[in-house]
Amino acid sequence: MAKPEISSSRRFRPTASRLITAALGAGLVIALAVPATADGAQAAQLSQLPKSSGDRILELNMTSDPTRMHGQPQLAIDPRHPRDLVFMSTADNLAATDFSLYQCFLAYSTDAGATWTHVAFPYGTAQGCGNPQLAVDSRGTFYVAFNFLGGTAPVVIGVARSLDGGRTWSAPVATPLGLSAAPRLVVDNATGDVYVQGAPVPGGYGVGGPQALSVSTDHGLTWGAAEPLPAAAWQGFGNQVAVQDGILVTANAESVINNGTAVATVNPAFYTSFDQGKTWTTRPVTDGDGNPVAPPTGSLVPTPATYTVNTDPIPWVAADPTREGRFAVMVPSGDDLDVYVTRDAGKTWTGPTAIAAPDAFKPAISFGTTGTLGVAWRTTAVNAYSVVSFDDGRTFSRPLQVNRATEPAGTRIEGGDKYSRITIDATYAYITWSDGRTGGDVDAIMSRVPLSLYR
Repeated sequence: MAKPEISSSRRFRPTASRLITAALGAGLVIALAVPATADGAQAAQLSQLPKSSGDRILELNMTSDPTRMHGQPQLAIDPRHPRDLVFMSTADNLAATDFSLYQCFLAYSTDAGATWTHVAFPYGTAQGCGNPQLAVDSRGTFYVAFNFLGGTAPVVIGVARSLDGGRTWSAPVATPLGLSAAPRLVVDNATGDVYVQGAPVPGGYGVGGPQALSVSTDHGLTWGAAEPLPAAAWQGFGNQVAVQDGILVTANAESVINNGTAVATVNPAFYTSFDQGKTWTTRPVTDGDGNPVAPPTGSLVPTPATYTVNTDPIPWVAADPTREGRFAVMVPSGDDLDVYVTRDAGKTWTGPTAIAAPDAFKPAISFGTTGTLGVAWRTTAVNAYSVVSFDDGRTFSRPLQVNRATEPAGTRIEGGDKYSRITIDATYAYITWSDGRTGGDVDAIMSRVPLSLYR
């Protein structure tokens, strides 16, 4: 077992936080600012909120540092203690000229996100942290996976874990996977197996290269051999994967061409594995009548001109942690995000349920801890929106704007800000994205939204 690193920590109140009273409707919000103090606006403690605070959105700037680029923010919830959260983002120092450019930000909360404590990131012997991923298992063990960059670390993806709610982290353990343009980290909450996706060999490949998976069956202590994904499943910036009850899935609707500089869209295909990625079965994603779903369309589809900007996995996939065989796939169709759901691991499908999302950028889909299905996206403006389904994806709520005011896009490098996120428990949806509200490089933003606002 890797020796724990005792992380230095600093308790802080995220700046530019707001309480937003949301009006149900087409994204209408009325804002109520939390009073500012000498160190900036602060999040109110939950115990200090008025009784009416249950119908308000808490919006926080988690990083508030215009000298760093804080992209691809993400949040994980301890399913046993849902007030215990871990937050992570990149924290790239664009003034650096070596691998110390690539840094990461970690914090934990014990009060459902009202206040946070910043802790040191577990770099181990690496100099930098590339494209980090965050996950948690059913026992409340948190994991981070990231590209080892520089230092004396091997040129692979490493995984660290925390057994105490994010307060301290182990030294990272090297996996057999090479560096990836977008590593993935998922946990099977039924079996406890942890999966990482990356390149099949140390060092890695460029955009559009081969993809593989490694699994840990001992909660991140050791990692199995790299198991390649089918070549037809490879995506330009790495496949999104999902898993539950021993069923591992991915999907693809793009064919990487021109040495990874462009893609051609294809009919969405769904890949399933029942043996930890050793063998795969391919089936078409279909509508509720059994017709194959058409190739994706719209501004989210990568083109030769936008391939370094559109880094989304198309289609997106999500696993329901409460039901064996239930997965969702999201496919862009013009200005809509079409959601399809399977209850038998891809044999049959329902849908599409169309979500109107004009100007959507960096969308995300996720099942919550109780099976609630959520979708979030930001726009290029930037505004952030989300919707929730309480009926297995048959219908979704109206789009709810979760930020108080339109913010500038800010300075960002695509390699450090590849996605937004939505994470749901029985009480809240947490939406995370990046924008340039403090000027300069982007900051990492979180909004905590009561599920009651979506009903």
